[in-house]
Amino acid sequence: MNSALFISALVLGAGLAIDVLIATLARFRDRSLTFTAWTIPVIVLHILFIASSYLLSLGVTQKFPVFQPAIGVIGFILVMWLVNKVTREALGQEHQSHVMNWLERLGVSEDSANRKIVLVAITLDALISGPVIQPWISNLSSLADISFFFLSVGMGVGIVTQIAVWISARLRKRHFHSAESMARWFTQAKYVELSVIGGFGISAPWESIWGNSNLLLSILLMAVIMGLIWFPNYQAIYENELSEATEAIEG
Repeated sequence: MNSALFISALVLGAGLAIDVLIATLARFRDRSLTFTAWTIPVIVLHILFIASSYLLSLGVTQKFPVFQPAIGVIGFILVMWLVNKVTREALGQEHQSHVMNWLERLGVSEDSANRKIVLVAITLDALISGPVIQPWISNLSSLADISFFFLSVGMGVGIVTQIAVWISARLRKRHFHSAESMARWFTQAKYVELSVIGGFGISAPWESIWGNSNLLLSILLMAVIMGLIWFPNYQAIYENELSEATEAIEG
Protein backbone atom coordinates (compact mmCIF):
# COMPACT_ATOMS: atom_id res chain seq x y z
CA MET A 1 0.00 0.00 0.00
CA ASN A 2 1.44 3.36 -1.00
CA SER A 3 2.00 6.27 1.36
CA ALA A 4 -0.91 8.30 -0.06
CA LEU A 5 -3.40 5.54 0.74
CA PHE A 6 -1.80 5.07 4.17
CA ILE A 7 -2.31 8.76 4.96
CA SER A 8 -5.87 8.55 3.60
CA ALA A 9 -6.56 5.59 5.91
CA LEU A 10 -5.22 7.56 8.90
CA VAL A 11 -7.44 10.52 8.00
CA LEU A 12 -10.44 8.23 7.58
CA GLY A 13 -9.77 6.72 11.01
CA ALA A 14 -9.43 10.16 12.58
CA GLY A 15 -12.73 11.19 11.01
CA LEU A 16 -14.50 8.09 12.32
CA ALA A 17 -13.10 8.87 15.79
CA ILE A 18 -14.57 12.37 16.06
CA ASP A 19 -17.60 10.89 17.82
CA VAL A 20 -15.22 9.00 20.13
CA LEU A 21 -13.50 12.29 20.96
CA ILE A 22 -16.81 13.93 21.87
CA ALA A 23 -18.03 10.95 23.92
CA THR A 24 -14.72 10.56 25.77
CA LEU A 25 -14.60 14.21 26.78
CA ALA A 26 -18.25 14.02 27.87
CA ARG A 27 -17.32 11.09 30.17
CA PHE A 28 -14.14 12.68 31.50
CA ARG A 29 -15.05 11.80 35.11
CA ASP A 30 -14.68 8.08 34.36
CA ARG A 31 -11.28 7.01 35.70
CA SER A 32 -11.35 3.88 33.55
CA LEU A 33 -10.68 6.06 30.49
CA THR A 34 -7.14 4.76 30.03
CA PHE A 35 -5.11 3.44 27.14
CA THR A 36 -5.70 -0.23 28.01
CA ALA A 37 -9.31 0.01 29.20
CA TRP A 38 -10.61 2.52 26.62
CA THR A 39 -8.28 3.33 23.70
CA ILE A 40 -7.40 -0.28 22.82
CA PRO A 41 -11.04 -1.54 22.92
CA VAL A 42 -12.10 1.44 20.76
CA ILE A 43 -9.37 0.62 18.21
CA VAL A 44 -10.19 -3.10 18.15
CA LEU A 45 -13.95 -2.54 17.81
CA HIS A 46 -13.46 -0.02 14.99
CA ILE A 47 -11.19 -2.40 13.06
CA LEU A 48 -13.55 -5.36 13.55
CA PHE A 49 -16.66 -3.33 12.70
CA ILE A 50 -15.08 -1.72 9.64
CA ALA A 51 -13.84 -5.07 8.34
CA SER A 52 -17.25 -6.66 9.00
CA SER A 53 -19.01 -3.78 7.29
CA TYR A 54 -16.72 -4.10 4.29
CA LEU A 55 -17.50 -7.81 3.97
CA LEU A 56 -21.22 -7.17 4.39
CA SER A 57 -21.11 -4.46 1.73
CA LEU A 58 -19.79 -7.01 -0.76
CA GLY A 59 -23.21 -8.56 -1.01
CA VAL A 60 -24.86 -9.71 2.20
CA THR A 61 -26.71 -6.45 2.92
CA GLN A 62 -27.95 -6.43 -0.67
CA LYS A 63 -29.47 -9.90 -0.20
CA PHE A 64 -30.70 -9.19 3.34
CA PRO A 65 -31.31 -5.40 3.47
CA VAL A 66 -33.04 -5.66 6.86
CA PHE A 67 -29.63 -6.15 8.52
CA GLN A 68 -28.50 -2.55 8.10
CA PRO A 69 -31.49 -0.76 9.69
CA ALA A 70 -31.52 -3.39 12.44
CA ILE A 71 -28.02 -2.32 13.48
CA GLY A 72 -29.18 1.24 14.10
CA VAL A 73 -32.35 0.22 15.93
CA ILE A 74 -30.40 -2.07 18.29
CA GLY A 75 -27.93 0.75 18.96
CA PHE A 76 -30.80 3.14 19.73
CA ILE A 77 -32.37 0.71 22.22
CA LEU A 78 -29.06 0.10 24.02
CA VAL A 79 -28.21 3.80 24.31
CA MET A 80 -31.68 4.85 25.48
CA TRP A 81 -31.65 2.09 28.10
CA LEU A 82 -28.37 3.49 29.40
CA VAL A 83 -29.65 7.10 29.35
CA ASN A 84 -32.77 6.08 31.27
CA LYS A 85 -30.68 4.17 33.83
CA VAL A 86 -28.22 7.02 34.47
CA THR A 87 -31.02 9.62 34.59
CA ARG A 88 -32.96 7.68 37.21
CA GLU A 89 -29.80 7.26 39.29
CA ALA A 90 -29.13 11.02 39.04
CA LEU A 91 -32.64 11.65 40.35
CA GLY A 92 -31.89 9.40 43.31
CA GLN A 93 -34.15 6.60 42.12
CA GLU A 94 -32.94 3.05 42.54
CA HIS A 95 -32.66 1.38 39.17
CA GLN A 96 -31.74 -2.30 39.19
CA SER A 97 -33.05 -3.74 35.94
CA HIS A 98 -33.32 -7.37 34.90
CA VAL A 99 -30.51 -6.70 32.44
CA MET A 100 -28.14 -5.53 35.19
CA ASN A 101 -29.12 -8.49 37.41
CA TRP A 102 -28.30 -10.85 34.55
CA LEU A 103 -24.95 -9.13 33.87
CA GLU A 104 -24.01 -9.22 37.54
CA ARG A 105 -24.68 -12.96 37.64
CA LEU A 106 -22.21 -13.23 34.75
CA GLY A 107 -19.65 -11.30 36.80
CA VAL A 108 -19.95 -8.05 34.80
CA SER A 109 -19.92 -4.94 37.01
CA GLU A 110 -22.33 -2.03 36.48
CA ASP A 111 -19.54 0.37 35.47
CA SER A 112 -18.14 -2.18 33.04
CA ALA A 113 -21.58 -2.75 31.48
CA ASN A 114 -22.13 1.00 31.06
CA ARG A 115 -18.72 1.40 29.45
CA LYS A 116 -19.37 -1.46 27.00
CA ILE A 117 -22.70 0.06 25.92
CA VAL A 118 -21.01 3.40 25.25
CA LEU A 119 -18.23 1.61 23.35
CA VAL A 120 -20.78 -0.05 21.08
CA ALA A 121 -22.70 3.22 20.61
CA ILE A 122 -19.65 5.21 19.50
CA THR A 123 -18.46 2.52 17.08
CA LEU A 124 -21.76 1.86 15.31
CA ASP A 125 -20.78 4.29 12.56
CA ALA A 126 -17.91 1.94 11.69
CA LEU A 127 -20.35 -0.95 11.33
CA ILE A 128 -22.28 0.84 8.57
CA SER A 129 -19.26 2.34 6.79
CA GLY A 130 -18.65 -0.51 4.34
CA PRO A 131 -20.05 1.19 1.21
CA VAL A 132 -17.90 4.25 1.99
CA ILE A 133 -14.71 2.24 2.49
CA GLN A 134 -15.13 -0.10 -0.46
CA PRO A 135 -13.97 2.40 -3.15
CA TRP A 136 -10.88 3.23 -1.07
CA ILE A 137 -9.59 -0.34 -1.18
CA SER A 138 -11.00 -1.50 -4.52
CA ASN A 139 -7.52 -1.28 -6.08
CA LEU A 140 -5.82 -3.30 -3.34
CA SER A 141 -5.18 -6.81 -4.60
CA SER A 142 -3.49 -8.60 -1.70
CA LEU A 143 -4.90 -9.61 1.66
CA ALA A 144 -1.84 -8.06 3.34
CA ASP A 145 -2.55 -4.64 1.80
CA ILE A 146 -6.23 -4.78 2.76
CA SER A 147 -5.33 -5.82 6.31
CA PHE A 148 -2.77 -3.01 6.57
CA PHE A 149 -5.43 -0.55 5.39
CA PHE A 150 -7.76 -1.60 8.22
CA LEU A 151 -4.89 -1.40 10.73
CA SER A 152 -4.03 2.10 9.46
CA VAL A 153 -7.62 3.21 9.97
CA GLY A 154 -7.40 1.80 13.48
CA MET A 155 -4.20 3.76 14.06
CA GLY A 156 -6.01 6.99 13.10
CA VAL A 157 -8.83 6.11 15.50
CA GLY A 158 -6.30 5.37 18.24
CA ILE A 159 -4.46 8.67 17.89
CA VAL A 160 -7.63 10.74 18.26
CA THR A 161 -8.96 8.55 21.10
CA GLN A 162 -5.74 8.78 23.09
CA ILE A 163 -5.68 12.57 22.71
CA ALA A 164 -9.22 12.62 24.18
CA VAL A 165 -8.10 10.31 27.03
CA TRP A 166 -5.21 12.67 27.84
CA ILE A 167 -7.51 15.72 27.87
CA SER A 168 -9.99 13.85 30.09
CA ALA A 169 -7.22 13.05 32.57
CA ARG A 170 -6.32 16.74 32.71
CA LEU A 171 -9.97 17.67 33.31
CA ARG A 172 -10.18 15.22 36.22
CA LYS A 173 -7.34 17.09 37.91
CA ARG A 174 -9.40 20.27 37.98
CA HIS A 175 -9.22 21.73 41.50
CA PHE A 176 -12.49 22.33 43.30
CA HIS A 177 -12.56 24.74 46.23
CA SER A 178 -15.68 23.19 47.76
CA ALA A 179 -18.12 20.30 47.52
CA GLU A 180 -20.71 22.77 46.17
CA SER A 181 -18.57 23.80 43.20
CA MET A 182 -17.76 20.14 42.48
CA ALA A 183 -21.46 19.22 42.62
CA ARG A 184 -22.43 22.05 40.24
CA TRP A 185 -19.71 21.03 37.79
CA PHE A 186 -20.70 17.35 37.89
CA THR A 187 -24.42 18.10 37.59
CA GLN A 188 -23.79 20.10 34.43
CA ALA A 189 -21.23 17.60 33.09
CA LYS A 190 -23.64 14.69 33.50
CA TYR A 191 -26.30 16.59 31.53
CA VAL A 192 -23.80 17.15 28.71
CA GLU A 193 -22.70 13.51 28.85
CA LEU A 194 -26.25 12.14 28.54
CA SER A 195 -27.05 14.60 25.74
CA VAL A 196 -23.98 13.46 23.78
CA ILE A 197 -24.42 9.73 24.36
CA GLY A 198 -28.15 10.03 23.64
CA GLY A 199 -27.30 11.89 20.45
CA PHE A 200 -25.42 8.83 19.22
CA GLY A 201 -28.51 6.78 19.96
CA ILE A 202 -30.68 9.07 17.83
CA SER A 203 -28.18 9.21 14.96
CA ALA A 204 -27.75 5.41 14.79
CA PRO A 205 -31.15 4.49 13.27
CA TRP A 206 -31.19 7.79 11.36
CA GLU A 207 -27.99 6.80 9.56
CA SER A 208 -28.72 3.09 9.11
CA ILE A 209 -32.28 3.59 7.84
CA TRP A 210 -32.27 6.91 5.99
CA GLY A 211 -28.58 7.79 5.65
CA ASN A 212 -27.01 11.27 5.85
CA SER A 213 -27.43 11.52 9.61
CA ASN A 214 -26.33 14.69 11.37
CA LEU A 215 -24.56 13.93 14.66
CA LEU A 216 -24.56 17.55 15.85
CA LEU A 217 -28.30 17.89 15.20
CA SER A 218 -28.90 14.57 16.98
CA ILE A 219 -26.97 15.77 20.03
CA LEU A 220 -28.84 19.10 20.06
CA LEU A 221 -32.18 17.28 19.83
CA MET A 222 -31.19 15.01 22.70
CA ALA A 223 -30.03 18.05 24.70
CA VAL A 224 -33.51 19.55 24.35
CA ILE A 225 -35.15 16.27 25.42
CA MET A 226 -32.79 15.89 28.40
CA GLY A 227 -33.33 19.53 29.30
CA LEU A 228 -37.06 18.87 29.76
CA ILE A 229 -36.12 16.25 32.35
CA TRP A 230 -32.95 17.74 33.82
CA PHE A 231 -33.76 21.36 34.59
CA PRO A 232 -37.15 20.87 36.32
CA ASN A 233 -35.33 18.37 38.57
CA TYR A 234 -32.06 20.30 38.80
CA GLN A 235 -32.20 20.81 42.58
CA ALA A 236 -32.77 17.11 43.30
CA ILE A 237 -29.94 16.11 40.97
CA TYR A 238 -27.64 18.76 42.47
CA GLU A 239 -28.33 17.55 46.01
CA ASN A 240 -27.54 13.99 44.94
CA GLU A 241 -24.25 15.12 43.42
CA LEU A 242 -23.52 17.28 46.49
CA SER A 243 -23.79 14.24 48.73
CA GLU A 244 -21.30 12.33 46.56
CA ALA A 245 -18.98 15.35 46.26
CA THR A 246 -18.94 15.87 50.03
CA GLU A 247 -18.06 12.22 50.54
CA ALA A 248 -15.29 12.45 47.92
CA ILE A 249 -13.72 15.58 49.45
CA GLU A 250 -14.00 14.48 53.07
CA GLY A 251 -12.85 10.99 52.23
